Amino acid sequence: MPVRVILALRDDYVYALNRWKRHLPALGQNNFELRALRGPAAFDAVFKPGELRCKYRETICEQNKVDTGLPPIVNKETAERIIRFVARKDEDVPLEEIEAVPPILSLLCRELNERRFTEPGGTPEMPARQITFSEGETDIATIITTSGSTPQRTGAKLLVFEDGRMLGTVGGGCVEADVWAEARTALAGNEPRLCRFTLRDAPDVPPDEEGMICGGEMEVFIEVW
Repeated sequence: MPVRVILALRDDYVYALNRWKRHLPALGQNNFELRALRGPAAFDAVFKPGELRCKYRETICEQNKVDTGLPPIVNKETAERIIRFVARKDEDVPLEEIEAVPPILSLLCRELNERRFTEPGGTPEMPARQITFSEGETDIATIITTSGSTPQRTGAKLLVFEDGRMLGTVGGGCVEADVWAEARTALAGNEPRLCRFTLRDAPDVPPDEEGMICGGEMEVFIEVW
């Protein structure tokens, strides 16, 4: 029987979904772009999911509704700081005037939550009770132009953290390793960088031996946030 499916993807992964169109012709017939969240909506997206554990035990249903005594996974002050960090707005700007970028916001929140389960913050068996966040420990690499065949399109983002961990992708493989190295340099010097990458170092070498299979070029802007 026919089944209706709703897919929500970051814009830098839509290209991968489009590969299935020849197998699923109806795929993508109704596309909607999620606009940037304004401050209050972004705050709710960060804070409210973690607040549910204060009110429910295990599965969220009426039978499990109870005062658990647990704090929210992210407190209100930290949630607002995350929003201001993503939107690059100081405390003097009212939350109602802030627009946050959903792809970056979701990537950052995912990384911060995963840190609850890894040392030194916590372990899988005993995660940290709440998310902690420090501004100035992240930079963001964004593809701004491409030419020829590239593994990702314009707008794809990669977050690189001070400890070297990454979230998102600008294509994987050798080029992503090069972007990571440039991002680490930018973070150490606290300066943005504009980098150009050619996805073929040696035109006479077969692509599968070289490690770069696309053959195009792309410019990546690295911002220190």
